[in-house]
Amino acid sequence: MAAPCDQSTLTVGDVRIHYLPDGHGRFVPSAMFAAATPEALAQHPQYLDEAGRFPVSVGSFLIESGDQNILVDTGFGTVEMDVEGFASMKSGKLLESLAKAGKRPEDVQRVVFTHLHGDHVGWTVNPETGAAVFPRATHLVGAGEREHWVGSTEDFAPSQPVQDLLNRSGVALADGEEVIPGVTVVETHGHTPGHISLVVASGTGRAMILGDVVHCPVQLERAEWEMFADVDPKAAKRTRDRLWAELEGSSTVAAGGHMSDYVFGRVAPAQGKRQWVVAEGVSAVG
Repeated sequence: MAAPCDQSTLTVGDVRIHYLPDGHGRFVPSAMFAAATPEALAQHPQYLDEAGRFPVSVGSFLIESGDQNILVDTGFGTVEMDVEGFASMKSGKLLESLAKAGKRPEDVQRVVFTHLHGDHVGWTVNPETGAAVFPRATHLVGAGEREHWVGSTEDFAPSQPVQDLLNRSGVALADGEEVIPGVTVVETHGHTPGHISLVVASGTGRAMILGDVVHCPVQLERAEWEMFADVDPKAAKRTRDRLWAELEGSSTVAAGGHMSDYVFGRVAPAQGKRQWVVAEGVSAVG
């Protein structure tokens, strides 16, 4: 049975990428993917939990390169919800996970957002004080992403305090731009208009932090499955098709923050299908 992921660390050359859990969710399959009919799900039972739901991990990635610490997304924040027929979510332990990785909020120099859905910006602003949770960090976001959410009342839009902080001091990132040497932005629009992913390269190693390009390993086999929160489903599928073609059979490790069982994997060809297989060089964190 599939389950949300635990904290782990991937080594890429001289760089370490830490997966920092904030919490988890469990989605009714047909609410997450409209195409997930009982007949279709019968072909993919390995991706379901004991209750027949899709478990998803919720968290962030910390890139540790020399004296540079880059946090990718900020989790969901302190949330507990259970919506009948849709999903249950529970989160709130990102700072605890960060401490397990040996870091404090003050140690983070840059926060990079793959996009601004609420489950990726939850620990950006302290809701009681309005201050930045990562007080010394520059906050960076894909070009056009901030603008898309201005005035939005959608359920998954960033909160107004997050929008205010980013409008005051956020820095836009373009496709191909380096965040620091060895960490490069890749445009991956579709899930949101300004969605980005990050490529981390060091020595002969290479990894890609995908953001919400993918939500469940089933989308490796079912790239046409549209996720309910995709702003532009057709563009999201084009992005998945492009990345799967690039990653399939390559040595690049993909980091999928919502994946079940393990977040660091490779896209492997198997009997005419793509599979999500566990990557080498990953260590668990107790």
